[in-house]
Amino acid sequence: MTDTGGIRLGLAGIEAALERNGNGHDSGHIEFVPDGRDGSRWGGDNTGLLAAVGAALAIAAGLAPDEEVQRKAILAHRPEPDTAAGLVTSVAEMLDQVTRGRTAARLPLLCMTHTRIEVTVELVRHLLRDQHPDLADRPVRLGARGWDNQLWRLGDDLAVRLPWATQSADALLRKEHAWLPALAPHLPLPVPVPQRLGEPSERFPRPWIVTTWVPGEPADRAPATRAAESADSLAAFLTALHRPAPTAAPRGRGRGGPLADHAEGFAKHLASATGMGLIPDPDAVRAVWEDAVAAPDWTGPAMWLHGDLHPANILTTDGTFCGVIDFGDLCKGDPACDLAAPWTLLPDGAADRFHEAYQPTPDTATLRRARGWAVLRALSGILIGEAGVHGRPGGKATWGPPAHAALRRLVATIRRPGEHGPVVTEPVGQVRPHG
Repeated sequence: MTDTGGIRLGLAGIEAALERNGNGHDSGHIEFVPDGRDGSRWGGDNTGLLAAVGAALAIAAGLAPDEEVQRKAILAHRPEPDTAAGLVTSVAEMLDQVTRGRTAARLPLLCMTHTRIEVTVELVRHLLRDQHPDLADRPVRLGARGWDNQLWRLGDDLAVRLPWATQSADALLRKEHAWLPALAPHLPLPVPVPQRLGEPSERFPRPWIVTTWVPGEPADRAPATRAAESADSLAAFLTALHRPAPTAAPRGRGRGGPLADHAEGFAKHLASATGMGLIPDPDAVRAVWEDAVAAPDWTGPAMWLHGDLHPANILTTDGTFCGVIDFGDLCKGDPACDLAAPWTLLPDGAADRFHEAYQPTPDTATLRRARGWAVLRALSGILIGEAGVHGRPGGKATWGPPAHAALRRLVATIRRPGEHGPVVTEPVGQVRPHG
């Protein structure tokens, strides 16, 4: 159904912001575009965006002081991970237009597809009593709220994950339940292994799962500091995971396919980050990307991939990795997608050790493509981090520092014109043909 309340609140907030900047007489210039069919970046997948931005502005204007209204609006929807940075960039640009006193903002007419249900301790207990009564007496407490799911601790060793913010979360949970239990025993780091599946019910009309609990601190908050141990641990994990996937294995949501498919997103993200003054040397970033896109495509078998190895999805303790979480993007494809991880997760100087430890040693083309995937992740993290610093919807301030560090390391692989011939990327480690 159409989120008319959110739209009204959003429009009120935007009009108030315009009026605050001396442009109230032009507030009627705000244009609503259904589903992004005008060809703009604002697509129908960005459900809840108007409510999110408008609610934030309305609260700032004193029209909606209830912070819970803002939180629910902002978390009404998250786009697919590949477009998350684009969404944050668009939000940032729109807010910039409003706060600078510009008088028009093109926004999509948005529809809600799920009725939000407040998840509480009582609801979790009810679901357990109804479908898994042997677990119902365990202590329950909130663990975290993520992009797709809420995580509730269940005793000391289990967790309940319930979808709450995206349409796709249902299918992602079922995918993890179907595939991860068979993969987990072969992985050298702990992962949240699904134990039980909860089916939709009248009280909660979406699937949910019970998994093992993996202790540790996300690496965006507690980065790896022990270079050698972290490189070896990450290499061992990906060596174990990257095995040929069966024919029935899921394909990725923009993960593991041709890098060139992301050329438009790369260009937009680089332009946005550069325009915000966040990229000291955009030409060097572009050189890494162009070299990666020019590399030969993967011709080997489609391998199992985690698909979403950013710092918030890997856990640390005592300076090294202790677990990997969120397998919602588990898929098959080009291993270069996951081999971006040493650039985005490891301390300075540790990538070479990773490449020496990872087996089979990737060929030069795979390493070049991996740097392209790493550039995409770094730009996305920079934009999301910057949005978090400024309190914008979808932002996570802790994503910025590791993303900036990754981009700095990637740019350091570039040889400059006039120094050693044309602009090309330096090889990383001792590379041999992929066996």
